[in-house]
Amino acid sequence: MKFDKFSPVTSNDLMVVQGQSRYGVDCQDSAIDIYDLTSEKYWQKYPFPGNQLIFFDFQTSQKFEPIPSKENQFFFSVIFQSGYFYFSHALLDKD
Repeated sequence: MKFDKFSPVTSNDLMVVQGQSRYGVDCQDSAIDIYDLTSEKYWQKYPFPGNQLIFFDFQTSQKFEPIPSKENQFFFSVIFQSGYFYFSHALLDKD
């Protein structure tokens, strides 16, 4: 079995992006559900540390991050359609 080396990654849930087979994606720190962020009292008092959208190119073994990580930012549901990537991006306020 041959293993290809990727650029350094810290991904836990790398998944192939729906609609194509070249790219994988991980929304790091997305174990928290969007419902939990709006319903749990902890998140209503304190900022969500944010998660990070990371794409992996299986042909070149490289990763790229199109949007930098920041507080109260949440990514989920990545798909590929008609030559474009689409994803949900929520900016959460503490109030």
